[in-house]
Amino acid sequence: MVSLQLTFKGFIFFMHAKKHFWLVGILTGIFSGMIVFLAQLFLFYLSLDSFSITYILIYLLPLIPMFYAAGRLRERYGSGVLYFNQAYGLALLTGFISALVMSVMVYYVYTYLFVPALQQRAAQLQASLISNGQGLAFQMMKERKQLITKLLSPFSLSVYYFIAQLVLLPLYAFIIAIFARRRLRDITDI
Repeated sequence: MVSLQLTFKGFIFFMHAKKHFWLVGILTGIFSGMIVFLAQLFLFYLSLDSFSITYILIYLLPLIPMFYAAGRLRERYGSGVLYFNQAYGLALLTGFISALVMSVMVYYVYTYLFVPALQQRAAQLQASLISNGQGLAFQMMKERKQLITKLLSPFSLSVYYFIAQLVLLPLYAFIIAIFARRRLRDITDI
């Protein structure tokens, strides 16, 4: 009977910990996706260059909420204990939700709200292509203009951001899991 009680208490603790794991991961991922989207929108209007080094910020920004989620789970719900696999899984969950929210928002906003802004950006890039590509043949210039139009469609942008975030996600999760893990250390074991 005692063993059954201990097993039941362990199961309740496990379910309690799982609930907080999912809650922290999903909520942090949603807010992270919104913040990354706002940064992308801000950089889209701030930078008029076709390529700017500041766009790296969009890919590095999810690291902060992923660290926050691991710290929050460890300190608030884990009594100061977080194992490597828990930190890695939480970082993956938070990053995936963040990438999903960001790509859905990019698609929605550029499809329904900011259509002229995306068309203006495509026109700027096409004008830059014309001024820089004086030696290109007419057919090559036409193909590159069509490529710019295809790449700056809302669907292409959202898929591009989602895939780029997913490619970087395992690396980020590994780094976070290394630094966020903490085992229970008892000073009386010395």
